[in-house]
Amino acid sequence: MRPNLVRSLSAVICAYNEAGRIGHVLKSVVHHPYIGEVIVVDDGSSDATAAEARSFAGVTVLANNENRGKSWSLARGVAACSFDHVMLLDADLVGLSADHLTSLAAPVLDGVADVTISLRRDSFYRAIGIDFVSGERVLPRAVLMQVLAELHSASRWSAEVLINQLIIERKLRLAIVDWDAVTHASKLSKQGLAGAFADLRMVHDILAELSAVGLVRQTLALRHAARLS
Repeated sequence: MRPNLVRSLSAVICAYNEAGRIGHVLKSVVHHPYIGEVIVVDDGSSDATAAEARSFAGVTVLANNENRGKSWSLARGVAACSFDHVMLLDADLVGLSADHLTSLAAPVLDGVADVTISLRRDSFYRAIGIDFVSGERVLPRAVLMQVLAELHSASRWSAEVLINQLIIERKLRLAIVDWDAVTHASKLSKQGLAGAFADLRMVHDILAELSAVGLVRQTLALRHAARLS
């Protein structure tokens, strides 16, 4: 570990009904030397997600009084951060280790990139080399603060595409970090038919934000930012 990078990050994890899963993520996050604070935003869960997160010493849990969606929850978490760089993580990752967090953070903290995005083993977009809706990222808090108002008012699942647009507009240097041992629990496996509908709502939100043509353009621009051929 690089001593000068110790406790350089705020980690923000948005979670909805992730009891039994979020603990596995927090085991890798809580004592990671790069991470100075961990903020879990419980998005109105009806299970023990908040209680499980609070069982980890030092974790701050912000509990929404109702389910507000990921975009709103992410904005709430980012607003509460104390450090100059933020690590965004999903709460349902499988196979995550401290080394994966190090690999995601290092390019930004070393000054090699401005932003990193993970590419999980089970990503639907793995074949094109970039997952434009990946929930695992490291970037400057100042970048996220520029879209805080938009995140508060955005559709439930459009957070990533708003962040992507900032990466493109600001010409930020992007590094894709291959997490070939990490997967996530699908909405279908967690919620059954309701999860399948949630996936469809996510696609709807993204297309409503960008349109199909805009989505292709954004993906190509991100590939260029990451210098992918």
